[in-house]
Amino acid sequence: MLKRVIIGLAVLGVIAYGGWQFLSQPEYWLYSLDAKTGNVVWSTMLPNSKRSTSIPVTAEGRVFVGQVTSIEDNNEAISLSAFDAASGKLLWEFMPDRKQFPRQDSITWYAQRPYALGDLVFMTLRGADDDKGVLLLAIDAQTGTLRWTLDHHFEADQGARPEVALVNGKLIALQWQNVDGAFTYFARVIEPQTGKVLTDLLTWKSGEWGTFDSFHDPFLQSNADMAFILTDKAIYAFDPETGERRFSIEVPSARYAVSGDMVFVQRVYDIMAYDAHTGQQRWKYHAKQLDQMHGYFSWIVADHDTVRIICNCAEQNAHDGTAVYVLDAQTGQLRFTQATSDSYAFTYFLRAPATDDVVLTSIGRYSGADELTGIAALDAKDGSLRWQFVTAPTRLKPPATDGEHVFVTTFDTRLRSWLTPMNTDWRFSVGVEVP
Repeated sequence: MLKRVIIGLAVLGVIAYGGWQFLSQPEYWLYSLDAKTGNVVWSTMLPNSKRSTSIPVTAEGRVFVGQVTSIEDNNEAISLSAFDAASGKLLWEFMPDRKQFPRQDSITWYAQRPYALGDLVFMTLRGADDDKGVLLLAIDAQTGTLRWTLDHHFEADQGARPEVALVNGKLIALQWQNVDGAFTYFARVIEPQTGKVLTDLLTWKSGEWGTFDSFHDPFLQSNADMAFILTDKAIYAFDPETGERRFSIEVPSARYAVSGDMVFVQRVYDIMAYDAHTGQQRWKYHAKQLDQMHGYFSWIVADHDTVRIICNCAEQNAHDGTAVYVLDAQTGQLRFTQATSDSYAFTYFLRAPATDDVVLTSIGRYSGADELTGIAALDAKDGSLRWQFVTAPTRLKPPATDGEHVFVTTFDTRLRSWLTPMNTDWRFSVGVEVP
């Protein structure tokens, strides 16, 4: 009962009761957890976050997190921070200059995420005018300095990352142009140091190869020697050196994930695996139970061991909910399923990353007396619970992992209170123990 009273006070902002005054302040935190035990390795407050944070991204011993804040004229401003993955030390902060990038808004980090490739980390912003469309920003991953920008970048959807890929040392980016209502798309090779367009690998109009379905990103993916583009008609594989189209997988309105020599494709109730060099189908999994549950698969991620799919499907007699399906990547056999949330709304952009041992998924129960949100680590073989990390009730975002650690952003509340005229200051954390 006390917990619910305090939460209620915190949500109200400023309130007086019995001579005491309460003021709540939102706080966003980044946690590093031990991937084997779930124990907290380190945590740090994200000082710039006043509205939201991005999904965390990790690469080359660093963790990248976007933050949304406000400025005096009531406009939003965003930043990108890099932390040392081992210690949590802040390495740098990049804050786009308001004069150069006046159009900043929370949608950049509300559901989107940065993307690290090689020695660059990418993010997107809207240009100062609509003529330039969406800008692709390339930031030095070691120093946080802006290297270059590229206009007319293909606009990232909610839940998306920038549409870039790195193949055999070649940086490829998607661009587009709208001329008199006719859309033309480009896959272009970019010089990583300067952002100069070197050559056009592919050019096509929307009526030729198709267009792009919302919430089916990322559209551009790659493995060690091949690049792939997803449209609403098919998945096209092409040579990153010449732009020659190697094969296509004719699966309309699909999502996909590339890992090594396999391309994994999700469409409604089906998961298929294809050879990444020939396009030949290797196996197919059909979730026939979803026909009866009125459910459907959404986001898909994969590696050499498992394929993980988020399913918008409720448990028996429930109104709505989500679950994670885990398949063996080599055979397509179902290893396990696990219900993760009793609400679609809070899990729309979730993915399920994994280490060699565990599958990581956000969990959420938002009804009844046992409300719970957080991260669960499930055994990658049988789905048994290894550990869970409980957070404050909030809209969930997927964690990131480097194999040894799991990185999670959470929302917290500092409840400041004072008894007039004597000031006291204490802190209340909703759901997690705060150092």
